Amino acid sequence: MGNDKDSEAYRLLHQALGKAQRHRLIRRAIAIALVAALLGVGGKFLYDLLPRTYNLTITGGDILSDRHYIARMLEEAGGKSGLALEIVPTHGSLQAMDMLSEGKLDVAIIQGGLDPDVDGITHVATLQPQLIHFLVRPSIREVADMRGKIINLGPRSGGTRVVGHQVLQFSGLEQGVDYEASYYSSEQLVEMPASQLPDVLVTVSMIPSTLADVMVKQRGYVVLEMPFPKSLALRRGWVDDAVIPAYAYSVSPAVPPRDIVTIGVHTHVIARAGLPPHAVFALLSTLYSPSVTTDLRMKLRESDATIPSGFPLAEGTEMFLSRHEPVLSVGLYEKAKSAFGLLMSLVSGIVVMLRWLRGDEKPPEEEPSSAV
Repeated sequence: MGNDKDSEAYRLLHQALGKAQRHRLIRRAIAIALVAALLGVGGKFLYDLLPRTYNLTITGGDILSDRHYIARMLEEAGGKSGLALEIVPTHGSLQAMDMLSEGKLDVAIIQGGLDPDVDGITHVATLQPQLIHFLVRPSIREVADMRGKIINLGPRSGGTRVVGHQVLQFSGLEQGVDYEASYYSSEQLVEMPASQLPDVLVTVSMIPSTLADVMVKQRGYVVLEMPFPKSLALRRGWVDDAVIPAYAYSVSPAVPPRDIVTIGVHTHVIARAGLPPHAVFALLSTLYSPSVTTDLRMKLRESDATIPSGFPLAEGTEMFLSRHEPVLSVGLYEKAKSAFGLLMSLVSGIVVMLRWLRGDEKPPEEEPSSAV
């Protein structure tokens, strides 16, 4: 029964092909469609090979942050890698993540230690850790002295508020019970009269911190040691050991007077899902270029790029990190063999189709059915 159906389908197919082959207009239409398809495939291939400029929006948070400075360096150097970056100011990492998820932003440089449960975001790279600075009035000499004080945690949409709250909670200080929280940005703090400043300012920054520089040298604040990063790391995976060296912010008086232990938190570069892999590749080529690493005075290591942020790794990052792999690896050799076989099959099919389109070859005659 099955063979009879196959024979009937075979007969109908060859009847249709025979009719089509006898009509010049049909053959011409098929030929035009095939040529258009081949031109489309070839054009797409050539388009992928052509150099291009990627116009991307990027944010590094508020304008006094290190992350904003990194974004500016990328903006200035991006042209050499085919990048045209537009910096979009935001009020913190949480706002940046929301904008990426909503497709309103392409790339963000954010602080670690945040909840990665946001859709539509991929991980591009991890940079060196930033340090959590607790800038305090001189009367505050230890963590317990912050009880009953006003502590500024940065904007509500910023990551500093999240990690600062976790550190204070680990220290035994509960918001609304042991301290009052305020949410001023760095720019607002710099412009605020000294008498109105909070008692404690929490900021996340590399060394030297712009905000710490201003507050220590102009407003008389000092840096408080937070001597428990290893203990906190047992509960929070984002915690790194870090040290603020003596005299980092003032020599006389010495601030801090000795090397002090604090908490480090990684810096991540993330992007909206769907960003072209070649755009991510161009971004990383710029980030790890000698000119940018020199200007940033940072230890940027490609080996650190995949330190997890909680978001899935971007395809462009995988492309960038594998660029030095052998040109003809075993896997690539097998793919090349398969591609060559496919190419030969396509060529053979095209030759047969061209002969058919010229009308040189008739479909095979239907085999007479055997007598029952």
